Amino acid sequence: MANKLRIPARQVSPQAHCLPVPPSDFADLKQELQTSDWRVFQRLESFRSLRQGWDSYDAEPPGDVAIANARRILHVLWSGEAAPPLRQISPSVEGGVAVVFTGRDKKYADIECFNNGDILAITSDGATEPSVWSITKEGGSIRSAIEKINVFFND
Repeated sequence: MANKLRIPARQVSPQAHCLPVPPSDFADLKQELQTSDWRVFQRLESFRSLRQGWDSYDAEPPGDVAIANARRILHVLWSGEAAPPLRQISPSVEGGVAVVFTGRDKKYADIECFNNGDILAITSDGATEPSVWSITKEGGSIRSAIEKINVFFND
């Protein structure tokens, strides 16, 4: 059995990542987050300035629902005991936000938050058919998806 990567739980309030944050509250949030987390949060918030066609192929920019759901994903990820390594957070050409994880070999996983509120988790080893499943915005569903991704990376 593979050793699981353990990351200490972070003490972050549930409200920190789940609600829209007015710019005046950014200073308080910045103090609560670690530096690397703050950069991820700033990147996510920067997606609000993207416009239709941001990718030069007429892609829809991430909307408020997708960004709020991505914040929920980050909150659960950052407050958990073990988390898969976050590679990047990026706007999706399908209209939304992708939270991308990295693993060894050719293993890949992401959780994609779409503008319509749908959230999909995906794992792929690069050799077989990817595994794709729906999750909800509830913490238990997100936590379960992150645990499934951890197991996938550690097998």
